[in-house]
Order: sequence, then structure tokens, then C-alpha cells
Amino acid sequence: MFAIFIGAYYVNHQSEDLLNLSLLGLFTTSLMVMGIRRLVGRRMSVSVVFAFMWVGYFSVRMCVIQLRPHDDNLYPLLRNAPRAELIWTWIAIIGSLAMFMTGVAFSRPWRASRLVIPRISDRLIFSYGTGALAVRMVVGLGHIHSGLAEHVSDSYLVMLCAMSARSIQDPRLARRAKTMLAFAALAGYLSGFKEQAVIPFLCYFVGTVAGGRKVRPKSAFIAVMVGITVFVSIQGARVAGDLGDPSFPPPDPITVLTKYNLESGLRQKTDRSVSDALIDTGRALSRRFGGADALVLLHRKAGIREPFQKGKTIWQCAISILPGIASFIHLDFPLLSLGHWFSDHYVTERPGEDPSSQAITMPGDLYLNYGTIGLILGMLLLGLMYGAIDRMFPPNTPLMAGFAFYVCYPLIGLERNLAYPLVGTAIRVGVILFFLGRMKRMSAMPKNPLSKGSRIPRLVQV
Repeated sequence: MFAIFIGAYYVNHQSEDLLNLSLLGLFTTSLMVMGIRRLVGRRMSVSVVFAFMWVGYFSVRMCVIQLRPHDDNLYPLLRNAPRAELIWTWIAIIGSLAMFMTGVAFSRPWRASRLVIPRISDRLIFSYGTGALAVRMVVGLGHIHSGLAEHVSDSYLVMLCAMSARSIQDPRLARRAKTMLAFAALAGYLSGFKEQAVIPFLCYFVGTVAGGRKVRPKSAFIAVMVGITVFVSIQGARVAGDLGDPSFPPPDPITVLTKYNLESGLRQKTDRSVSDALIDTGRALSRRFGGADALVLLHRKAGIREPFQKGKTIWQCAISILPGIASFIHLDFPLLSLGHWFSDHYVTERPGEDPSSQAITMPGDLYLNYGTIGLILGMLLLGLMYGAIDRMFPPNTPLMAGFAFYVCYPLIGLERNLAYPLVGTAIRVGVILFFLGRMKRMSAMPKNPLSKGSRIPRLVQV
């Protein structure tokens, strides 16, 4: 909160010391990540991951923007943005995360979960995961555009995470877990979606940690390099497709780095050095985490050149998933995703002609609807919700770790508009409750073996 008062002082006095505020903002937000970690009591929680990604999406990205304010690859309205706009953005970044932290504290995520988990055999876990993965492959490779089908078929992540955790406790299950991982990653890679190709590796990694394996620097480095390799290859395929080159199967990373510019989306005129290729990859990755960009653009236009939406982008996008709803209610926002609309109204210089979709971010969507007050209060409510989910799904058993990963993954996508993760999380919680109901009947357990308020036994310290 001290940083907010300093930022307000800079705005009022038009100070040129933006660098000091940037360093203070980066330090303060990083400190709040550690504070949320202490509040929750464990690293593997959606609140901690959200806060950690906040630093990358907003604090680090703001530093990148300020280092190259005249970069041609920045959005037009972002180039040479006034210092007052950058200072306001820093204040919003710090204040919003502080409100999120307050919400997490009030939700009391350290309380015991009352969710009853039935005893499920390893064979049943593998069988269910294989079936769900088969559906996921059909949806991905068939390019079936159905949010409901995607969220339901993604339930294979529950079993992949649980099987990965069990493989640490029982090495005989390692082959099953790695087979499921290989098929899931291959299906995501061939579908051409970076997220679907990388998420199985992250799920497997979380499962092994939940199973008791310590995170070694070498393993973490390998995991990061695999993720970057997949990103480069699939992003290169998209650039190749836009330029009319063969894009399937996705080209290898070496070809991509020597032939294309990932940041501008253009073909290289001459071969680049290794350092230039790495710099280009870093810039392309930083654009992927461009949350601060959206806040600056929204503050410059929302309520000035574009009206505040008064909640329409949240509830209309959310109910748009209901079949035939547009026949009964007029929707200004008939799609769950808001990326193309945001690009058309706030980013591109060619409205109606530019087909690109840009990240509005969850806090950006809050500001779009209710301004600064909506951003602050919305982040407080998000903190309450994230803390409650951390309380409901503690990763203290292999299956509970799988539930936590499956439910929480949509909530760490800060680049999406607010309705997207909220609807996705609601669907996934429904899938889990349906699954638990079926498993209870199959396992013939007592309906409520845990007394009210009792804790689920902690099998693995995470």
C-alpha cells in the first residue's frame, strides 16, 4: 500500500522518476507473491500461481515496455504513451494485486476441505483417463469448436496428474503415466495449439511434485526448454500458414528461428545470428505475457472514446454458451471469447478488417466494465474465490491433486476475458461433482465417512 501512495505522489507532481516507481512496483508485487504463499501455506495453489503470473504479465511486461517505448511492434496507442498513463498503470498493478491478496486472506484457504473423495483403483484411473484423452484427441485434431466438449474432455488431466503422482509412490505405474503424457502432448502438438501441447507436460510435472518428488533445477530447466521449443514450433507454423508456406506438421524450431521473425510474423530476409534469434524469441514470448499492454490501452480509451460496458462483457459472454440463447435475448457479445472485439475497438488501426485476436486480460475486463472501482473491487472478489478454491481442492492426495489442476488451470489464464475462466471453472467443478457421484456408487463407500469439519488425511506433503 505504501507503493500506491508514492505512485499517487508522482502522478500529482508529474515527477520524471518513473524508474524508481517501476523498481518499487516490481519489488512490491514480488513481495506480495511471497505473502500470498504464506497465507495459503503451500506453493501448489491457484492463488500463488496467479500472483506469480501477475508479476510476469504486468510488472515484468511494464519494464519491457518502458525499455523500448518506440518499438514498432508495440500497439500503436502504446508507443510513446504519456508518463502519467504508465504511472497510473503501475498504481493499478500494485493496488489490484494487493486487493487480490486481501481477498485470499479473508477466504481462509488454510481451513480443511469437506469434499469426500472415494477410494479409486489405479486401473480405473487409467481407464477413465484413456477414454477422456481419446475424446480430447478427437476434439483437438478434428478442430471441433465446442467449449463444453473441450472442458469435459480435458478431464483426462485429472487422471494424468493423479497417475503421475501415483507413479512416484509406485514406480510400476510410471509407464502408464508416461504413455498418457506422450499421447496427450502429441495430440496437442498436431492440433496446432500451443496450450494443448504444453499443458500435458505441466500436468505431469505437477503430479510428480504432488507424489513427493522434489523439484530439481535440472528438471525445471528441461521442462522450461520443452515448453519454449513447443511454443517456437507451433508459433512458427502459424506464421508459415499466414505467409503461404507449409504449416503441417509444425516445422522444427531450428527452421523457424532461421526463417521467420516470430514477433512481427514476417519472413526473414537474411539468416540471423543465434543471439538475434534468441532475442526475437524472447520478445515473442513477452508479447504472450502482454497484460500491461491491455491496461494502458483501456485506460486511454475506456470511458473516454469508448463507453464502459457496465457488466455486459461478463454476463453476456457467459450466457452465450447456452444453445439458442441469442434467439431469446439480444446479445452485443455473442461469443465467450472477447479477444477479437477488444482488438477491433482498442488495438487495431483497421477496425473491421483486422482478423487478429488480442488479450484483454481479466483485470482489463474488470476495468472495461466499471473503471477503476470495478478493477479494485473485482480483484478483491477474485481473491475470495481463488482462496475458496484452494480450500476446496488441497493437493494432499493424488486424485485431489488432479482435481485441483483440472479446476484451477483455466483460472491462471490472465490473458482471457473474465467470462472465459469463470464459465470454464463452473463446468469443470460440475464435471468433478458428477464424477465423484458416480465413483461413490461404484466404490460402495459410506456416503459421508468424514465427520463435519474433519480433515482429509494428508498423504503427501506438498
